[in-house]
Order: sequence, then C-alpha cells, then structure tokens
Amino acid sequence: MITELKASVLLTADEVIHDPQTNITIAKGHVEISKDNKILLADEVIYDETAETIVAKKNISLLDTNGNVVFTDKLEIKDDLKEATIQNIRILLADRSRIAAARGYIRPDSKSAFDYAVYSPCLPCKDNPNRAPLWQAKAVRVIHDAKTHRITYKNSWIEMFGVPVFYTPYFSHPDGTQKKQTGLLAPTFFSNSTVGVAMSQPLFINLAPEADVTLTPIIATKKKPVLGMEYRQHFGSGKVRLGGSATISSRVDSDGDDGDDDDEDKEHNVFRGHIDAEGDFDINDYWRAGFNINRATDKSYVRTYKFSNERTLTSNIFAEGFHKRNYALIDAEAYQGTRDIDDNKEQAFILPSLSYNFVGEPRKHGDYLTLDTNFMSVNRIEGRESRRLSTVVGWNLPYVGSIGDLYSLRASLQTDAYIVNDVDPHSDDPDPDGHTKDGFTGRIFPRIDFEWRYPFMSYYGNGIFQTIEPILAFALAPNYGNPGKLPNEDSQDIIFDETNVFLPDRFTGTDRVDEGQRVSYGFKWSLYKENGGLLSFFLGQSYQPTHSDFPDNSGLSKDLTDTVGRILLSPSKYLNFLYRFQLDSGDYSPTRHEVALNVGAPLLNVKANYLFYQDVDPNSDEFDEQEEVSGVISSKLTDFWHTSIFSNYDVDSSHLNYYGGSIDYEDECFALALSATRSYFDDEETDKDLRIVFRLSFKNLGEIGQTF
Repeated sequence: MITELKASVLLTADEVIHDPQTNITIAKGHVEISKDNKILLADEVIYDETAETIVAKKNISLLDTNGNVVFTDKLEIKDDLKEATIQNIRILLADRSRIAAARGYIRPDSKSAFDYAVYSPCLPCKDNPNRAPLWQAKAVRVIHDAKTHRITYKNSWIEMFGVPVFYTPYFSHPDGTQKKQTGLLAPTFFSNSTVGVAMSQPLFINLAPEADVTLTPIIATKKKPVLGMEYRQHFGSGKVRLGGSATISSRVDSDGDDGDDDDEDKEHNVFRGHIDAEGDFDINDYWRAGFNINRATDKSYVRTYKFSNERTLTSNIFAEGFHKRNYALIDAEAYQGTRDIDDNKEQAFILPSLSYNFVGEPRKHGDYLTLDTNFMSVNRIEGRESRRLSTVVGWNLPYVGSIGDLYSLRASLQTDAYIVNDVDPHSDDPDPDGHTKDGFTGRIFPRIDFEWRYPFMSYYGNGIFQTIEPILAFALAPNYGNPGKLPNEDSQDIIFDETNVFLPDRFTGTDRVDEGQRVSYGFKWSLYKENGGLLSFFLGQSYQPTHSDFPDNSGLSKDLTDTVGRILLSPSKYLNFLYRFQLDSGDYSPTRHEVALNVGAPLLNVKANYLFYQDVDPNSDEFDEQEEVSGVISSKLTDFWHTSIFSNYDVDSSHLNYYGGSIDYEDECFALALSATRSYFDDEETDKDLRIVFRLSFKNLGEIGQTF
C-alpha cells in the first residue's frame, strides 16, 4: 500500500491503519518512508501527524542524502526526517567507516551527536566479527557535521587491538566523504649532519574545489627555518602546480663557487631556496602549452632539505601542436647540476628550440614524403655557443613482397647551417682552453637506406609457435658529414645495442650524422606459446668500410662493429630473464653485459641486475667504465605484510653504493612502513649516511612520519 502522509512525504507498507480521530497512522510490514532523497525502512512505523513525529520500531535503517546509513531498533524522528533521537545506534558512513554509540541525535543543522561512541574505518574480522578492530577511536561525545564533513571527538582515546594507546581531550578529522579539507597534515622528521634534526609541519588550505595551497615550515636544530609552499589549481582547460621554498641560511661553497681564490671551503649566510613548478594547458583542439621549472640557488640545497635527489634539475617551457600527421614544438630548456663536480656556468640553456615534423599521405605506390626541421640556439654563461638550423627531407617506400618479406627504402637529404662561437674542432669540451673558432659553417648530407626482413612462422602443435626473421640493411652516405667546426651538443650519448644496429643514424641527436657506407645483418628467433611463455634470441652486427668518427670503445669505431645481442627467457610469470651483450669484433671479449633476472612468486621474489660496460669515451667523464650488481629480495608474507631487502654494489671500485631493507603493512584502514637505507653518496653538504624512514597512516585521521 502506498500512502502520501503529507506533501513530499511518501509511505509504503504491507498494511496501513489511519485513525482520523487522533491523526495517527500505523504502518506495518516492509515500511518505507521517503522524503528529499532520505529513506527510512522499518518493520513498524507510528506517525503522529499532530505532533509531527515518527516512531519506528525493529530492523530500522535510515539512509540520508550523504550516503550514510543509520541502523537501530528504535528511533523517534521529528520535523520531516530532519531531527531524530536514536538508542543503540550504528552508522555505516559513505566511505564504509562505522560509528556505534549508546545514544544518537540527528539535528536539523546536519550535525549528529553521539554519546559514548566508537569510530573505526576498519572492516570487521570475517572469522570473528566481535573481535576489536585493528584500531578504533572512542569518545564520551562524538559530533559528525555533515556540512563540514568532519568528525569531532571530546574526551577520546585511540585503541589498537582493543588496547588504549593514546588519549586526547579533543581532536577532529575528515569523515572520508570529501577529497580535501583545510587542516594540519601529518608532520615529518628527518636528520643529517648538515641540518641536525629537522621537522616539517604542512598546513593544507582548501581555497576552492579546484584550488588549494600547502604551507610547510621546516624547523632544524642546526639551520634557520625554511618555509615551503605549494599552490595547485585546476582550470577547465589545464592545471598548474607552483612549489618552492626559501630560507636565509649558511651554505658550504666549494672552491670557485664564491668567486674567492681561497682553496678552503667556506660557509656563508645567504638566501637559499628552490622552485618546483609545472603546468599544462589545452589551448584548442590542436595546440597545448606547458612548463616545468626546477631550479635551486645552489647545488646541494634540494638534497640537504630532502626536496629531491635528482642529479640534474631540468626546466622547460613548451608549446606543441598536433594536426593530422604533422607535429610542431616550440621549446626552451635549462639544466642545473646538483653534484659537486658540476660546473653550472658550463651548463647549456636552449632558447629557443623550434621543430616541425611533417608526414605526407601515402601516394599511389604507398610511398610518402617526410620533412623534419629544427632551429636550436644553445647558450652558456661560459663556453661555446651555437645557432643551428637543420632540415631533413625524406622519401619513404615501404613494401610487402609476394612471399611475405618486408622492404623499406628511404632517401633523405639533410642540410644544416650553424653560427658558432668558441668551438674547438678537436674537442667536445663545452668550455675549451685551446684555440677556438667562430663564424658560419654547415653541411649538406644525402643518404639512402634500405632494409629487408623476412619473418616466417612454423607451428609445432600444443599452442607452440616458432618465428625466424633474418634482417639485412644497407646505408649509403658520403664520408664528410662531421667536420670539426660543428659543435656536438646533442649526439654524445652513444650506446650501441640491438635497438639501433639497423637504424639509419646511430647517433641520438642532429649535430652528428652517421656517415659512410655499411651493411648491417642480423637474425631474430623466437619460440612462444599461446597461453604465455617466450624464448627469444637476437644477434646483429655491421660492416662499415667507411664510417663515422665514433669513440674508440663504443663498438662502432672499426670496420667490423662489435656484435650485439639479446636473450629473453620468460617461460612463466614466475621467471623472467634478460641478457643483453656486446662482444668485441676482434677477440669476442665482452665490452658490455646487462643481466636482469626476476624469479619467484609474491611469497618470495628475487630481482637481480648486473651491468658492465667499458669506458665508452675516454675523453668524457660521463661514460667511464662501470660494473655493478644490484638486487632486491621481497616477500609478500600475507595479504597485508610485505618485506624486502636491497643492495647495490660497485664491482669496479669494490664498495657498496647503498643497501637497506623495508617492512610494510597495509590494509583498508591502517598502514605502517619502516625502511632503512645506508648510502655512500658524498657531496658538498651531504655525507654518507644511514636514513631510516618510519610512517604510520590511519585512514581519515592522517599520517605520522619520521626520517632519521
């Protein structure tokens, strides 16, 4: 039966009895009363129209507009479901947290009060629901404000596994229904030899649904206070994050940084700080723009105050456009090294870089044209500078043969024009000491590249397949592509491996071109199963009677290049093995090994990595010989507990780079993390140290963390 008690209040029940003399309505059996998205369910309801009260009995649940559900055996409601008094109340909040109390009061101002209440976001134990949750908050008085979305406690204490561990006369926290609210975030602690013991206390300020700011003062025993700030805002077509910090503090300057000729390090009280900001915006359907700014007043600041551990801080501002098969980029970049060996006066800043890439539509025979052009201005405070305009026009013809073999033919013409200052034709030093050249220079560089592949497959039954793919490539280019007067800014990172053995240009940038003639050949074999499992092998090499001036140990400096290859073994999800190698073309001695092993189930998993490569370029400190071993042993002991140990060992210098371990616990309402790392990094203001991080996180209450 459906009855309208009064305007906008609807009642349904199995049986409804109305007494017109007393204006009392009694509803029995599957009673449901709804008003303004509030719903009351009960076995029996007595509605007194004169007193405007509703008394509900047995199996009662009340759903409010915020998604919270109240359970009880008896309640009295007044004023159209706006005000209620409840005995032995139980509430399931919208985020699955729960409140239980001896008495409860629901008020018209959206505030609910509870006497002798218990709050916990932890789910009950499936095997023993009556057992105390992992943690719960008890209080003599609890107030839930649905408008501000906060829960306030008076005379309260926190229990862990039913044991009281902390008492406070007053505290409050969000109720879990809102993503963000103004308030103090959990403090963090850290320490090192430079700052002593330090504490940061973030204050989060919710300015609007789309904007907020976090202020983070840092107090240290050996340094003056630091103020950090982060502002975030989301626009309809973009977002920004503006962060940074500032202080007046002492700083250790290594020799040369302060302009003093004294060889001893000195301390100075100066302004110190950093900027960490980013943003991106959609201008229209084709263009977007953004920025990423990372700068510090000195090299050791961000590491000293635990803002970042990056070796290089990179900043850029860009705008890029996409239209069909075309792409355009306007970009400016700057770099700041954070190591004590970095000389930031020699760091390049690019202002501007303009690029345009065009890919034409396929024509009648499948061929298409490409155009890649770039203008880049490289500047330095001290050292060489250059302005470069580069254009590459290409004609491409892909083709599939009648037997399934694949062909690719490309012809290209690259033209480069440079205006240079302070360039040493015999060195890549950005700030050369010897005789340098200035003026205009350039090159015109044609090239033809051809590649042939013939992948074919065989089936062995039981879902097992085999593929064999021989590969052959030719490159034809003149031998004059890299005159010494052209500076090398973007083509210094040279690693010869299976990923670039067939590429037309094995340099990573534009300043250097892969000149001369060569033939590259290789072989790829794979065995795999339909339901998972793979074994793959690749081997490749090039013969180049005339070739570019690659570094001696790069594997590309001889007529017959080094042999590069890869072995991949993955028979199941519990075993993955990858071996990448480079063998000398003369005696087949190894010049580079890379081994990555991942074995085991979540209960016990081992990850190990081994890396070895020779000094790629004896004239550069960036690519010295390196040999190291690293590994992680981890175990997911249960659904909630996880532990690991890790280490990195420098074989070449026979010492540990770092080692440590961690143990973590995380469930639906609580997280605990403890990690310790012993590192051997040494810099201007940071020493080899032991770092211990401890974190406790209580759902909806906050997080407590400390770093030693």
